[in-house]
Formats: sequence, C-alpha cells, structure tokens
Amino acid sequence: MRTHGFVPADFMFVPTDAYAAGPLYYVMHPDAINMWPVPREAPEEAVWFEDYGDEVRIHTRGNFGPPIVPGTGRKVEDVDDFLNAWIDEPSTRWRDAQTGQEHGLWDLDFQRTLGGGRCAVVLKGSGMEGKRFAELLEMLTGQAFQWSREHL
Repeated sequence: MRTHGFVPADFMFVPTDAYAAGPLYYVMHPDAINMWPVPREAPEEAVWFEDYGDEVRIHTRGNFGPPIVPGTGRKVEDVDDFLNAWIDEPSTRWRDAQTGQEHGLWDLDFQRTLGGGRCAVVLKGSGMEGKRFAELLEMLTGQAFQWSREHL
C-alpha cells in the first residue's frame, strides 16, 4: 500500500492495530489476490475501517429486533419476509397494512440495531457513544456518517 501511495511513506502498522482487508484492497494490490484475508482479533479498544467495494453489507447482532413503523411506535411484524425480499432486491419496499404507506429498509426505525453500507468504520470498546463518534468523523472528513450498535 505504501508503494502505491495509499498510505504515507512514514506510516507504520503497529502490531496492535486492527486491519480488515476489503475487496478494494485486492483491486489496489493485485499481488495479494491469491492471499486469503485472515481476520485478526482486535484488541479490547480499537478502531478500524472495513471496505466492501460495491457490495452492501449489513451489520447486526444479538440486539436486533423488529423495527418500528416511523411515527407510530408499532413494530413491523413481518420483518423477516421483508428483509429476505430486500436482500434479493434492495429497492423492495415494505407496505404498512394499517396505513398503506410504503417504506424502504432505511426508512424504518431499527433503533440503531441495524446498519449497512459499502464500508464501515468499526469502533470497539472505546466507551465513546456511536452518535458522538459519527459526528466526529463527519467533522473531520466532511462526509455524512450513520451509526448502529452491534451490541447493547
């Protein structure tokens, strides 16, 4: 990565740093195409970036529950059917049987238990709240960030 100018010449990988190679790594570093990325166990406190290329990945864990219909407080009862349909076709919309309104996946309120995208900045064990971390990243980069919890 240093040879191709993706990191500064004086950048050093610290042995305790967590690094997750994503699909773009293999595009940028063709010599590594035959290497199998072996995930490293991150230390108790870590921040790392995961790049999924053109693929959208979903982040959720044991805290996942049915989303709330926006503005109603009602749970989406058939969430599994909707999620399975969405995986096959991301433009799929969920229709609220009570109101007839349609919602896309990201319109539903998952109460920060679901996240997804083409990349992720993962924060582990820092004690910093996800919202604050997303605001900090937005301030530093000028890019919009959404956040979700993987564990409560």
